[in-house]
Amino acid sequence: MEDIDTNRDIDKCYFIYGSSYLPNIIIYQIVEELVNDIDLICLLFTCKQFYYNFRQQYKCRFKGVSLIDQTKCSYKIRYGTLHATKSFNLRSFTDIFHRSISNQLVKSITSPLINYNNNSNNNRDDLIEKALIYNIIESNENNNDDNHIDARKMMDDLPDTIKWLIVDSPARLRFRRLTPLSLDGYKFPSQLEILHLILNSSIANVLLPETLTELTLDTPDNGLAEGLVPQSVRSLTLQNIIYRGSSISTGYHFPRHLLHLKINYAIQSPLPFPPTLLSLSLRMATVLTDFRFPSNLVSLTLYAEPLKQPLNLWLLTALETLYISLHESLGPRGIPTPSDYLRLPPNLTSLTLNAKTTIDSLTLFPNSLVSLCIGYDVISGAIDKGEQLHPALTHLSLHGWSGTLPAGFIASTVKTVKIDFNREGSMLEGAIPEGVQTLNVTSYHHNGIVQLIPQSVKHFSWRTIGRQNAVEEYFAFPSTIRTLGCMKRSNPANFQIPSSLTSLSIYAPTSPIYSGEREYDLSALYNVDEGENNRKRLLPETVSILTLEIPSYRGSHLRLDPIIYQTNVTELVIQSDFSEPICWNIQRFEELNYSINNNNNDIYDVLITEKSSLFGGIVRLGKQQTKLYLNWKSSKVSPIISTNPVYF
Repeated sequence: MEDIDTNRDIDKCYFIYGSSYLPNIIIYQIVEELVNDIDLICLLFTCKQFYYNFRQQYKCRFKGVSLIDQTKCSYKIRYGTLHATKSFNLRSFTDIFHRSISNQLVKSITSPLINYNNNSNNNRDDLIEKALIYNIIESNENNNDDNHIDARKMMDDLPDTIKWLIVDSPARLRFRRLTPLSLDGYKFPSQLEILHLILNSSIANVLLPETLTELTLDTPDNGLAEGLVPQSVRSLTLQNIIYRGSSISTGYHFPRHLLHLKINYAIQSPLPFPPTLLSLSLRMATVLTDFRFPSNLVSLTLYAEPLKQPLNLWLLTALETLYISLHESLGPRGIPTPSDYLRLPPNLTSLTLNAKTTIDSLTLFPNSLVSLCIGYDVISGAIDKGEQLHPALTHLSLHGWSGTLPAGFIASTVKTVKIDFNREGSMLEGAIPEGVQTLNVTSYHHNGIVQLIPQSVKHFSWRTIGRQNAVEEYFAFPSTIRTLGCMKRSNPANFQIPSSLTSLSIYAPTSPIYSGEREYDLSALYNVDEGENNRKRLLPETVSILTLEIPSYRGSHLRLDPIIYQTNVTELVIQSDFSEPICWNIQRFEELNYSINNNNNDIYDVLITEKSSLFGGIVRLGKQQTKLYLNWKSSKVSPIISTNPVYF
């Protein structure tokens, strides 16, 4: 990159490739191809002036941002309550994605993402495309709390470039003495495309924009009036929070060109579906004999009470994906369901069937089926007869498996197998045929599972909490496995990791509890070999993705330094029982330091960013390994990086 001073007042920066200047349009095309936010952040580090000029010419969008704030809390949106420690000067990268850089690369963590003050100097950021408004208006007019935010005022201050908006004012507000948010007469942003409108108030006087293509709506008790849903909407989701448990059976006026429809409450009468509908998901009090599904459906999801009448879907020749979940049996109780009681479409390729029933034959399934998800109870009778699944299947998911899985039942054409066992469930040698590439097993409580894994398996996952009367065994997994998930709470030293592994998922090794909090340390894992500086390598060099499952406690601490110094992990995922996964990107700049500053070889720079919140920054470490902790309390508190454990 080179600065060219063609004007005393303006500095222009260019990328040079070979001996020629690289046009910005080429840079833009490269940026459009990038899918990793880390690469984009590093691009911004090149030159602030270049980014500023580039941003004036092109809209540079970042792929990894879904919402301004995923915790549904407007307080955090306004006040930026991201935590940072003094040790490493961590900052939030959020402003990089939602603001122009202007004078500095990383803005202060205390600056708001949106300026909610109504004044003429409010420079709305045209980069903001998605927002979430969560209603916290208190009924007390004299509320003097500094944290009080007027949700309607927040909406009035939204930039006109917003394309995706969530407005959440649910029915539970009445239990917190909060006033429902009213949008009567509100003018939505002119470029809005996706709207999730969850209101505890009438929407009769709400004018929705004609730019909408996707809409989620609480259905009024009188149904959908004509003109309520704009004709531009192609995807519609109807919810029924206020009248949960009741059925809305009055008029429905759907857009003429609707493609996708989802109804999350029970219906008791036929609906006037538009003929253009391609996917439909609905809940029915019972399957109606006079119910007519659109003939062009490609995907159908059906939740229903007991199927008291035969269900014939044979005429839906375009249907490819079918999901049926019945609360009770498929047909009369106590006897196998006749094959003609449920007639499946002739060209069906994917089927999920959940019901407390047993079919009399596997001939129920069409030969076109390539993906099947089904329970043991449904097909146990066919297994007892020695029947085999159709050889066209490539994806198979079996749940509630309480019998013995015999050899030959699964066809050799199947590439992906998922089995959820009950405690008494088991499988024989050869039950998983050669040719299977992905095998996921849950709750298998018998020894010898490694011997049942074919050499063709490249992705293996085994999750089990505990096994009664089981002898602790040593697991030497096949060398062909590339991704391994072994969520088994036992001594981690009993696992041998394949040398060619690229991704590993395990329960995090733990140390004793201190003050109700736990410390997790990867050093309890396997010492693969001696690395540089006589440092023990914990994982094979090929492992770049590490997922640690950690139970939720009041506070937890993870030693980061073994992961940074003794592995090549670039993506660290922390999964917890009661919170969303935390995913960190780790990028080391050790080689860069060697080439740039040979006199500063003791410096070890690491860029750490969290994918959802974009919390992170550059951590400058010494070459000699020192302790570094990742501390967190819950999903509501941002993680903190420190040299000593932080006790919440």
